[in-house]
Amino acid sequence: MASISTPTPNGAGSYSAKVICQIVGFACLAGFVIDMVVLALPPNLASLEWRAGFTQQLADRSIIMLLGAALTIFSLDSRRLLKRFSTLSLVIGVIFLLSTLLVIRDSLTLQQQAISNISNQASQIQTRIQDAQNKPSADAKVTPSNFNKRPNS
Repeated sequence: MASISTPTPNGAGSYSAKVICQIVGFACLAGFVIDMVVLALPPNLASLEWRAGFTQQLADRSIIMLLGAALTIFSLDSRRLLKRFSTLSLVIGVIFLLSTLLVIRDSLTLQQQAISNISNQASQIQTRIQDAQNKPSADAKVTPSNFNKRPNS
């Protein structure tokens, strides 16, 4: 009768939990970096829309980076490497916190632009309505349904 053997912790072909966490952690971190590089190309830092979109995507995908960092920190045995990686993670976290100030500023600027655009469009439509009411032409038949149509912009 054949016996079922379990792999030994140091046996060939077996992996400990720390090694698996290290592999998955580095894979998550590498995937996050590649994803952010692809999203950042081509950079257009002067455009509010591009910055807002990029920071939104960065925030959406940052959970992968956090998971990768946590798994990697758990898997490190060397105190020196652990200290360096933890310090790097702290620096990245502070950068994320500071970037929220830029996101808030960009959001407020985009909101002001949207309000300004809406106000401009409203005043243009009001001007068109007043012109149509003040100068009705004999050959043009203006009905209330004409005022409900969106202007071409």
